[in-house]
Amino acid sequence: MSLPSMRLTVRSMMVVVAVLGIALGAEMMRRKVVLFRELSQRHERREWRANKDLEVATGKVKVEGMCGQFWLDLKDPSYYRSSVAYHAQMKRKYDRAALMPFLAVAPDPPPPPPPEPMSPLMQEMLRHHHMRVLEQGTESPYPERLTPSAKKIGTFDL
Repeated sequence: MSLPSMRLTVRSMMVVVAVLGIALGAEMMRRKVVLFRELSQRHERREWRANKDLEVATGKVKVEGMCGQFWLDLKDPSYYRSSVAYHAQMKRKYDRAALMPFLAVAPDPPPPPPPEPMSPLMQEMLRHHHMRVLEQGTESPYPERLTPSAKKIGTFDL
């Protein structure tokens, strides 16, 4: 039994090329959807983190000094508000791009500039506060800010 011979015509070659083009285009769209969903999820996580940082930034820390007790603002919340808005905007952008991967996606705008660093005086006051908290063995209101080296040499990461 012999195999049927196939004639290679221009029409059959055009059909093969069209089928391959459709398959490759579908695979490219699938990969773009996966990429855009990952970017959307990444910005969703960053938006959540910025919201948590905003909650901390709008709070205050009670510091006991030589002049008595006073409340100390830790950070300027405007940076965190703009960071929440930025990541929410990026999340919406990539959600839309995942739904319509065949459309062009505009370049990302620059992220908000980082906040101004604290003055050395403020850093020193917070360092003393956290060292006192560590000596007393009580919980710090912001334990994630103390590095492992803070217990050894008294450094404070902002």
